[in-house]
Amino acid sequence: MTLKHDPKFYDALNRFVAMVNHRYEVYWQAMGYTHGKAPIVEIDPNGRKYIRLVKRDRDTNGEVIERSGSVFAFINTDTGGVHKAASWAAPVTKNVRGNIMNDDNGAEAVTPEGDHPFIVYLRG
Repeated sequence: MTLKHDPKFYDALNRFVAMVNHRYEVYWQAMGYTHGKAPIVEIDPNGRKYIRLVKRDRDTNGEVIERSGSVFAFINTDTGGVHKAASWAAPVTKNVRGNIMNDDNGAEAVTPEGDHPFIVYLRG
């Protein structure tokens, strides 16, 4: 069964993206960066099994800089699992870092507020 057609999945996905974008804003302000607005994470809805989240850089006016972008994370449409990127096209499928359907909306998969936002490494 896939969550991709469940409205709750997209609500959770949008909340996760909003949380990440908020963490970028907090980090950007704490660091005092002025060369541009905080990056923004956007949803690339074209994936079948995984939805790619793309981090885009912005200029001082808040406009997305053309041809900027890197994969922030992949979200599994079957489970809501948050995965690090192995490449632009594929996630690391072996280890799930969090889940957007959990009570914390996948926050455990992202570094704490105030730190540079990225998907956490596994401790081992």
